[in-house]
Amino acid sequence: MGILSDVVKASKHYNLNSAVFLGDSRLAGFHFDPAGKMRKSGANFIAMALRLAGQRMRCEINLAFSGYRSDQYLSADRVSAALASNSHWLVLYGVANDIGQLSDTVDHFTVNIKPVADAWTATGRGVILITETGANNYATAAQRGAVFRYNRQVRDYCLANRNAVLFDAAAIVMDPSQPMTVNPAYSADGLHIGLMAGAYTLGSKFADLIKQIAPPCDGLVYSAGQTWANGGTQIFDNPLFLTTTGGSGYSSGGTSGTQFMTGTVPLGITKVTAPAGSSIVGSVVAGAYGNDLQLAITAGAAGDVAFIMDFANARAILGERYYANCEWDLVAGHNNFQSAGAYLEANRDNGTTVTQDGIVGASALSMPAGAGTFVSETERLLISAGSGGWFGARFIASFAGAGSATIKLRRFGVWRQMA
Repeated sequence: MGILSDVVKASKHYNLNSAVFLGDSRLAGFHFDPAGKMRKSGANFIAMALRLAGQRMRCEINLAFSGYRSDQYLSADRVSAALASNSHWLVLYGVANDIGQLSDTVDHFTVNIKPVADAWTATGRGVILITETGANNYATAAQRGAVFRYNRQVRDYCLANRNAVLFDAAAIVMDPSQPMTVNPAYSADGLHIGLMAGAYTLGSKFADLIKQIAPPCDGLVYSAGQTWANGGTQIFDNPLFLTTTGGSGYSSGGTSGTQFMTGTVPLGITKVTAPAGSSIVGSVVAGAYGNDLQLAITAGAAGDVAFIMDFANARAILGERYYANCEWDLVAGHNNFQSAGAYLEANRDNGTTVTQDGIVGASALSMPAGAGTFVSETERLLISAGSGGWFGARFIASFAGAGSATIKLRRFGVWRQMA
């Protein structure tokens, strides 16, 4: 109880379920759109880890910046913003640009990383340090030595400091038979873990870490009564797919357009879009919460298969923030499948705003074989000033090419964030 009491005392003013990111492009890539920070990548290992861990940790602020050295992304204003946050966890990653530009002429850990880790842990909070994977183009002994030295320093720091946690990415993704070489199945450029196989492999290990340090935080729908008509803040009428008829599997709604989805099409799905030649067969099976909507998808080509839920625009209240989340199982035996997740879109006369979890391009290739359970959650979308337009949610499954996948979708919610 003594140790537990110490932890509770140290963390009582901060959120154990949220983190701040400070780093280079490996963390900036958490958001597919680093400027707007509204679309979470499907092929970033941290974003993958949060899905696999049930979204029990959220990114409060992403202060990472692509191309920056540690002395740049750890500038005084960025560190001050991090320290002012509500998060218990700081994820601190990356000296690849330091070593690429300065080689071993600077002790990158001692000069830049350690002072920030010390300042963070001095507040009673926890820092997660990630070992450096370097880059395939680090050909000199000085560059490689700088990587090995940095990783030794990180490991020693985490051994010596009770509020420092090590995530040993280098030991997971490097090819041990080659000097300073990232496994080519995980990286297209020898630096970024940007392929789906790498995102899943590294992400699954980071998820194991998250499950040990962050408490469960399930924000998904758990009752059919959690709908707007019953006073809740969840506005999708059929979140547990208990009403199994009334939807449309056509590309433009009604009975016109291309019919992509047959079988069971639950109420709330207003249309389906997909690459030409695609088909989906829907069915429901009883789940722990209502029904699981089983989607047997055959994609005719690379691209997105989208299950669209349109809402009356009156449900989007000006000045309020909304987000979507869901849980889904990937059944073993998929082919050319990449990622899936929740999507939310609001249009006003001054433009369209989109937030999405799991956006991915065909160049990221496909998910490794096997099954898995994922929880997807978008960032918060602000309903901006302006009139008219539309408001809707989607569940999107992406494919790297013609292929197939069976997904069990459950607990799909669209929420108005409470003040």
